[in-house]
Amino acid sequence: AAGRDQWGAAEVRLRGELVDAATASNDAAAAAEERERRLATQRDAAVAETRRITNEMDDFREASETKTRELRTDARSTAEAAARATAEENHAREAALTESNAELDAEAKRLTFELDEARRAAAAVEQRLTLELCEARAEHEAASAANAEASAR
Repeated sequence: AAGRDQWGAAEVRLRGELVDAATASNDAAAAAEERERRLATQRDAAVAETRRITNEMDDFREASETKTRELRTDARSTAEAAARATAEENHAREAALTESNAELDAEAKRLTFELDEARRAAAAVEQRLTLELCEARAEHEAASAANAEASAR
């Protein structure tokens, strides 16, 4: 009888340890799953930001092309009027157009550079979040495997 009591006590203790291990494993799996969800949400936000930046860049290019066409039309009109004006007026108008075009070109280059930098930064964040998501998935899988192993015992 004493042997059975010892066996029963050992069995109860082992069952308790098994329940504790399964609970810890379940908790780890739930935490890993939550982290995976958070990282996926962050990655989705980074992808959306990349799309937004790309759309802004496309809008800027379209606006820049439209402004360039307008400037060319204005330049043509100005050149025709300047041909009828004096040489001094021609020089002043050409200088103003050249300066305006140079300023617009500089602004376009600056904005394009900033948009490219923002796109690179968003892509880096997206890449980092994707890596973290993969790591979280691996942790989740490891926790799930530990849970399955604990359950099998």
